[in-house]
Amino acid sequence: MQTISNSQEFVKTYNQIEKYVKDLAGVKKHQPFWVVLNKAGDNNRVVRELREDLLEYSRLRNAIVHSGSNQTMAEPHDEAVTRIKKIYEVLIEPPTAGELFKKKVYTCSPSDRLMDIVDVMRKFDYTQVPIYEDFQLLGLLTENVVVKIFSDICKTGKVTLTQFLVRDAMEYTKGQFYRIVSEDTDAYTILDYFLEFVEKEERLECVLVTRTGETTLLPSGIATTWDVPLIKKI
Repeated sequence: MQTISNSQEFVKTYNQIEKYVKDLAGVKKHQPFWVVLNKAGDNNRVVRELREDLLEYSRLRNAIVHSGSNQTMAEPHDEAVTRIKKIYEVLIEPPTAGELFKKKVYTCSPSDRLMDIVDVMRKFDYTQVPIYEDFQLLGLLTENVVVKIFSDICKTGKVTLTQFLVRDAMEYTKGQFYRIVSEDTDAYTILDYFLEFVEKEERLECVLVTRTGETTLLPSGIATTWDVPLIKKI
């Protein structure tokens, strides 16, 4: 049985990527690969995210294969072959919100005692707890919200923490930003949401995941700013 060399495997995968990207860009005639990437990236978030990797592997492909002869000039390392195959998989089937972020999401209701929820947040290192009532998302109990409440209680002394309910925290959740997506939303769309708010110098608290993306469903997953590196390293 003939063994496939690294160069053969690399070039085969690169050719699959090139064809896929050309189809996305609607390019029929030969054009420089960077031009094809730019065109494909106009309508495809995954291509835009992987553009630099794709350009790097385009240069490596040219170093491996002599132009015009298809003669192999070098053998890529195993890591390069593994990485380009992974890139191809991500291109044709990007990881979804359900695959990356599906988990049991702890929620609370307006009638819960604030300190009970804070104890859970501290125990499990939760930074956001969605507040639901009758399957309606009312807001997020976040670390910042808790700090503001504690500060105001200390200043005024009007109520004690043991008397404070989650519904009393609702006024502190005004102006929060969050998004709700379906489980089949690709991970790069979620990354875009976070980057969009960074550019606007605002804070996106989290992206909640529901089975279909409907707001009347309880969350089946959650992504926060802490998850951005997870998406970036795909």
